Amino acid sequence: MMKTEFGNKPIGGEFAIDKKWYDLVQGTKASDISLFSCGRSALYAALKDINGTVILPDYLCESIIDAVKKAGAGYIFYHVDASMKPVNESILEAYDRCPFNAVLLINYFGLRDNGDTIAFIREKLPEIKIITDCVQDQYGYAGLKDYDYAFNSLRKWFPVPDGAYLKKKEDSKIRCLMPVSGPGQVSDSGFQAYKLAGNLLKQYGAAVSEDIFLDLIEKGEEMLDEDFLCKTSLFSTKAVNVIDYEGAAAARRKNGAFLDEKLTAMGLEHIRYDNGNDRAVPFFIPLICKDRDTRDGLRMHLRSKGIFAPVHWPAPDDPDIKNDLYDRELSLTCDQRYGPEDMERLTEAISDYFGQYDRVNQM
Repeated sequence: MMKTEFGNKPIGGEFAIDKKWYDLVQGTKASDISLFSCGRSALYAALKDINGTVILPDYLCESIIDAVKKAGAGYIFYHVDASMKPVNESILEAYDRCPFNAVLLINYFGLRDNGDTIAFIREKLPEIKIITDCVQDQYGYAGLKDYDYAFNSLRKWFPVPDGAYLKKKEDSKIRCLMPVSGPGQVSDSGFQAYKLAGNLLKQYGAAVSEDIFLDLIEKGEEMLDEDFLCKTSLFSTKAVNVIDYEGAAAARRKNGAFLDEKLTAMGLEHIRYDNGNDRAVPFFIPLICKDRDTRDGLRMHLRSKGIFAPVHWPAPDDPDIKNDLYDRELSLTCDQRYGPEDMERLTEAISDYFGQYDRVNQM
């Protein structure tokens, strides 16, 4: 692993799967709940069930567009503003240009509540189906009050290679729309095996070259891009029964609150909890920089200190997408692997960057 002035422990990146966790999962009975392989496979199933045109936010992961295309659905876009809120009027304007029968709403970073937009759609376009993407809102998924379809993704939150839930308003699950797992079944794709192997090797980072486990993880992601309509791994069907959901939530809340306080004190723009909801569980804390140069400079500075901050997301290759959040957003890690000392180290590195380059006022 890369050495830094802070020592060898990195912040960010893929979850490692240590031997203790692996052994615990292996000794657990598989769940009999049907899981999808990932969020995009769950979205695919919802879209096949709806069979029509969907309007998407213009701030999204390109894999969503891939799932929409694979499902054979038409799509257009509505605008999401700099605070990651849907611009409701843009949804109506798009409907006038090209009627659609479904809308995808993303609960960004577990910090955004789309209740106002849902109420707006129910009033103005009551026939439209609402699909809520909770990939970044694992802990808001269960408590959703108004939706037609909703899905999440376990692999984004916990040390598992795959797994996602999908629910439909009038049913508990959508079944038989794509291959899903049952107890004892294994993946048809194989991407999970590469992901699992890479995550297992990551725990031995002091002895195993970073390139080796990252290559395995990347190979798994490439295979997933090629075929996400596959069964869930047996490992994940077992892991869902032993994940410490409450412990992870408590750690994320604590870390998120720490980052929120420190970033606010530094005068740095970031996405904060909706309506003061400090019970929300953050995926990351998104820092909103002035421009791409500032964001990329900070990202490189953090990396030099062993802190790996991802971008959500690289801009999709689509001429209809012009949202500048793709150039300005940087995701700050706050997950359950880390504690106060790690969050202090992260915020000190951010302060060091803006102090060194005198850029706080440029944010």
